[in-house]
Amino acid sequence: MIKVNSTIDMILWAMFLAIPVLYILIYLLNVNFKKNRKKKVIRLVINTFFIILLVVLLKLALFSVGETKTTKEDDITTTTTKEVKTTTTTKKTSSVKVVSKEYPKLDYIDGEREEKGYTSKGYLIEEVNGVTYIDGYMIANKTYGLPETYVPNNATLYKIAPVAQSYLDDLFKAAASAGYNLKDQSGYRSYSVQNNLYNNAVKRGGEAAADKYSARPGHSEHQTGYAMDICDKDHMDACITTAYDKVPSAKWLSENAWKYGFILRYVKNKENETGYGYESWHFRYVGKDLAEILYNNGDWITMEDYFGITSKYSD
Repeated sequence: MIKVNSTIDMILWAMFLAIPVLYILIYLLNVNFKKNRKKKVIRLVINTFFIILLVVLLKLALFSVGETKTTKEDDITTTTTKEVKTTTTTKKTSSVKVVSKEYPKLDYIDGEREEKGYTSKGYLIEEVNGVTYIDGYMIANKTYGLPETYVPNNATLYKIAPVAQSYLDDLFKAAASAGYNLKDQSGYRSYSVQNNLYNNAVKRGGEAAADKYSARPGHSEHQTGYAMDICDKDHMDACITTAYDKVPSAKWLSENAWKYGFILRYVKNKENETGYGYESWHFRYVGKDLAEILYNNGDWITMEDYFGITSKYSD
């Protein structure tokens, strides 16, 4: 549809119609009508008619050019709009999975992927360089182990992975504001360190007893670099023991850690799912999105239950 600016159009028409009017005035002032009056009037009428006709044709021609230009501009605008809409639609329907970069899911892990099937709840199991990922999240439990050579990027012994450090710092600051003086006790542990810990546990009470609370080398979450044992500086006698269950900061952590991307990994009364007893001090970084889901308004869901996987040694 052509849109015309009526004010400008009226001015142009007035200017063009002024031409025949001026012609008539000039003709009347310069022609003597005393002789051949009838003939001169007829000539005036005919000339005026043709002048008006030419003026109208000229105006229409100019208007047509403006209309064509406007139409082309409208077409360009329409085409551009359609292209933008098409691009937007493509992005929305794209199969590319967009995830938060706060947690290094498989989307950002370099290496050749090897599909290993699906969990009982339909989540894709993939393996990269011997490390198992389910729905993009690294998994380390009794069923899924880590290679002896696996070391997190930029790992520091007993510290959490750098990608999670700032979130742990924020968690501790929030705890301090609430009156709790927390500290990180044990983050990343290498395969060899875990091997020593497990062997010592076996020596103390046997393999069956050790398997209830200590992970075999290659099956510890601490080797991922995303797990952290948290202690209360004001209750160090309860550090990494069941006594911490009764320390007030343990309850605060259970209710607030998810806000910073951490989950209570080994939930009470869910040993049959995780493979380990309740550990009120052991937290795993998974990013805020999954942490909020697993928090489940205070009724913690285990990673095993959520993904539909087991945590059992093969032997």
